[in-house]
Amino acid sequence: MGIFSPQADLIYDINLLVQSVLVALLVLGWINSKSYKTHGTIMATATLIQIITIVTIMVPSLVLNLGALVPFEGKPGQIITIVHSTVGTIAVILGCMLSLKFLKALRNTEPLSCGVKETMYATLSLWLLSFLGGFVFYIYYYL
Repeated sequence: MGIFSPQADLIYDINLLVQSVLVALLVLGWINSKSYKTHGTIMATATLIQIITIVTIMVPSLVLNLGALVPFEGKPGQIITIVHSTVGTIAVILGCMLSLKFLKALRNTEPLSCGVKETMYATLSLWLLSFLGGFVFYIYYYL
């Protein structure tokens, strides 16, 4: 039994809360974009936490429920899951690339300007879109 829904396991409600905190961190990181070190640290931390939740919660859930996706029949739940997973994967890959570039620059005492703004905005947009998809996923399956 979950916090928000009796149909959801507690771990999924905790994940929803963690994802909400990560979105707040992303917004905080975006607000602090003038301080490259603070901005990069916040974004790299959010990316690391996201990877942990993906590996420990999301991927096991996807594997456990793979039968709901295959064969693909175009059902709303299948579409929500596939779009959320695809957009989220792209966002995390971009987040990892930017975070690794930041950490490398930090370690080598290079300038901390780690990416073009367009890539950063695209990553933030995809991350927020994936969060929205995860929220829709939660509503569809648990509420």
